Amino acid sequence: MDRPNFESWWESEGQYCRAGGGEYEKTFAYNAWVSQSERIRVLREALEKIDAIRNDIIGRQSINWSRHIYPLVAALGEAGYEGLDFEEARAAAIRAGSAKS
Repeated sequence: MDRPNFESWWESEGQYCRAGGGEYEKTFAYNAWVSQSERIRVLREALEKIDAIRNDIIGRQSINWSRHIYPLVAALGEAGYEGLDFEEARAAAIRAGSAKS
């Protein structure tokens, strides 16, 4: 776990966010820090994949289902963003298209 960064944050600002700022409050803050660290790691990995897909699209000036769309959907799914199923997505796209007309 990223204990040195937590300790640095706690000393500079964390202790002032909690009433008392003692060891008891520090334990709760550290547990919150730990629980969010994994989620942040997963989201950063997804953003790195999405950024690579974006850069490839820009670099090639084209988009490909196998190279871009499927990996994009997979990266979003790994990060916990499942999105709409086909029928819902299609209906939303149609609504959005007719709203612009």
